[in-house]
Amino acid sequence: MFYFKEVSMKSIAKQRIDSIVYERLLENIKKGVWKSGDKLPSEPELSKQLSVSRASVRSALNKLKVIGLIEVRKGFLCVGCRGAF
Repeated sequence: MFYFKEVSMKSIAKQRIDSIVYERLLENIKKGVWKSGDKLPSEPELSKQLSVSRASVRSALNKLKVIGLIEVRKGFLCVGCRGAF
C-alpha cells in the first residue's frame, strides 16, 4: 500500500475567460499595440487569435467599452475613436 505525503500548496484562483481576454486586450492598448484611432481586429479574428469563444471576446470588449477605452460600432472596433465614425 502506498501513502502520499500531504503537501501544503496554495490553491489556484479561478478566473473567468472573459476577464483574461479583457486583461490581454487592455495590456495591448496600454503597450501601444493599438493606438487611439486604430481599428481593432474583429470579434471572430480576436476569438481565433486567443482561442476563445466569441462570447468571451464580446464580454471583454464590452468591459473596455464601458470604461471608455474603445468604441464599438456595427462592423468596427476602435480605440478611443469618439466621433471618428
